[in-house]
Amino acid sequence: MPMTYHGGQLSITPRSLVVKAADRSRSYGAANPLAGQVVVAGGSLAQGDSLGEAHLSSAAEVTAGAGRQFALTPSSVAFAQGKADNYAITYQDGTLSITKAPLTVTALDGRGWVGSRPWQGGMGVSFAGFLNGDDASDLSGSLSYGGSSQGARKAGSYLLTPGGFASDNYDIAYVDGSLTLRNPPAVATASNTAVPGGGQLHRVTREEDKDSRLPQLPVVPAIPQFAQAPMSFIPYLAVGRDFIALPR
Repeated sequence: MPMTYHGGQLSITPRSLVVKAADRSRSYGAANPLAGQVVVAGGSLAQGDSLGEAHLSSAAEVTAGAGRQFALTPSSVAFAQGKADNYAITYQDGTLSITKAPLTVTALDGRGWVGSRPWQGGMGVSFAGFLNGDDASDLSGSLSYGGSSQGARKAGSYLLTPGGFASDNYDIAYVDGSLTLRNPPAVATASNTAVPGGGQLHRVTREEDKDSRLPQLPVVPAIPQFAQAPMSFIPYLAVGRDFIALPR
């Protein structure tokens, strides 16, 4: 008896595939990612197929502190090659990590007079990068200064280097300011003290600008008296540590 063949039916079923959200991070105060890459965590792709991005969601709030981690849930993955209809897709969460946001602290430039004491401190700082309504009160530590300005005694330009702050949510970068120290100006005021040759003696005092942060320099000592000079004495300019004598 001859053999006969009958056709059967081949059913194509979806291929099993496990898709996991790739781990991501975002900084404190930033928005959660809404889309991103995924990886194959189980099953396999058919030859020639490849994945694109998937929708992402997370329960992390914008105020979530740095150092915390949250589930990052994928859905509706797109295929760069192939079709999602050919797969039975199971989704797995990835991890969303919250990192510190950048914050810049800049020392304000300033100027002052050279004084009897070495320079200490600074002129204050400005901040750039606060988020979520934060301000300097949300930082720990206290403002301090370093740099070549600290202990400066002579006229010149120096660096004001800020520091001293810390934060769980901010990665703090410091920017130097500049300090310019100047010698106080000498202001001559006339007195009635006679000097040899008929000149007039002037006291020297020092005045400070209104913006100076240094204490008033001490008043010069009493002006010395000169003995009477002979008639042939020629008027001259005499300079002392605390006075200047000028001819008429």
